[in-house]
Amino acid sequence: MAVSVCAFNLYDTDTPAAMKRFARLETQVRGLDADVLAVREVVAREPSPGNEPGKRELATAGVRWAAKL
Repeated sequence: MAVSVCAFNLYDTDTPAAMKRFARLETQVRGLDADVLAVREVVAREPSPGNEPGKRELATAGVRWAAKL
């Protein structure tokens, strides 16, 4: 089974509310037992200037985290 998830800023922040949302998403994805998982909207925001990682780095980190599910 193939599943597409619109994640909206997946793992973009570590606030308690966001971590609760990510935990719910992880539980739902695990329960699907999908053979193929497509994740959209991993990072929808632009990083702020400074030492933050760029949009590509944020997206890569989010997808790698999700791949461990």
